[in-house]
Amino acid sequence: MLLEEITSVEKAKTLIGKSVFIEAKYVEEEEADFDWIGYEVIDEKHGLLGKVNGMSDNGQQVLLSLEYKGNEVILPLVEDFIKSLDEKAKRLHYQAPEGLIDIYLEGSDNSEEV
Repeated sequence: MLLEEITSVEKAKTLIGKSVFIEAKYVEEEEADFDWIGYEVIDEKHGLLGKVNGMSDNGQQVLLSLEYKGNEVILPLVEDFIKSLDEKAKRLHYQAPEGLIDIYLEGSDNSEEV
């Protein structure tokens, strides 16, 4: 049976639990997730922020978390913000959007006047 022949819910239900075969040329392999834990993040404005101690994926982008001046900082891993990457030295040179890091420092004893 070809999928093009499925034109009703009743016909579709007959496929539940059945094996499906597809030619390999139509399958895209997903890249393995890159492990950013332990990478030093160096921001253009703030300098060394610290080492990545956590990662998450919100479905739109990867988020890196690290501790900077006693505060958890979460940075979106977006190509436009990555200035360079040194995999051998495990360093990520980053340009955070204006004010992003400052948000995490507001109300903290460790905040600086900007």
